[in-house]
Amino acid sequence: MANRSNDKINSRSHAATEDVATAKADAQLNADNEQGCEGQFSLSGDTRLTAGSNIKMTGFDRFDGKYRIKQATHSISRSNGYTTSVDFTKIDNVATH
Repeated sequence: MANRSNDKINSRSHAATEDVATAKADAQLNADNEQGCEGQFSLSGDTRLTAGSNIKMTGFDRFDGKYRIKQATHSISRSNGYTTSVDFTKIDNVATH
């Protein structure tokens, strides 16, 4: 089942050929999609969670999918012990050709 959205993106750019126009459109869509689904979570510390790594999240219905970690912050405190906070953005809905 495909999810539908009323979101629209308008972009104007000049291109010498149809292939160049398609490449520019795909690049812009990828950039816009990276802003589409973002979030943050914290959990017990995990050194495997690092910026630039990809994670797969399941159990979140329409938010299930592949995400890229934008930032991971590792902290140690007396009250909470070792924790990791992660900022992420969805990447599996990025257009490809």
